Amino acid sequence: MHRFSHYYNEPLIFNNVLYAFLLNIIGSVIAMVVIFAYFIGTIGTLSFSNGFSFAQYFTQMIILYIVIFGIMYIFSIVGGVLYMRAFNKLAEKSGVDSFHTAGLLYLIGTILSFFGIIVWIAWIFSVVGFRRLKPLPQQASAYYAPYPPQSYVAQGKRCAYCGTENSPDASYCRICGRPLQ
Repeated sequence: MHRFSHYYNEPLIFNNVLYAFLLNIIGSVIAMVVIFAYFIGTIGTLSFSNGFSFAQYFTQMIILYIVIFGIMYIFSIVGGVLYMRAFNKLAEKSGVDSFHTAGLLYLIGTILSFFGIIVWIAWIFSVVGFRRLKPLPQQASAYYAPYPPQSYVAQGKRCAYCGTENSPDASYCRICGRPLQ
């Protein structure tokens, strides 16, 4: 996506993907730190002689996992929106509609996280989009070689494609670049 961002001169393509990727990493690290801190904090308090209640400990664990899952879910959805925006911008710049579909499926896949297959289908659509990409049309060069002196042109080779006179020792046309015969 970084290369596409430069190729189409659109920084939002890469920036959205980068932000989504960083957001997913940050969310994962936060979840792991919270779980680790909870386990470290509860290990010292576990004592069977002081009225340890397995049901209370289990309830706290379930609540912790629900909170962590909620936080990860929110991070995931925001990341999905950012991926969708990147794919939509790429579709807009490239003219390939498969990227719109890939972005939408990626967002739907993150919202319905229990259907992970949808995200894989989104990536399949993105590969189809990458295969349909066509190069941008090249703009005509604004540089033209100066005309050689008239006496020099009279002795030169004429290009069969564009009609330009070239020097007698030239192998390629100075205007169109095609080989001279």
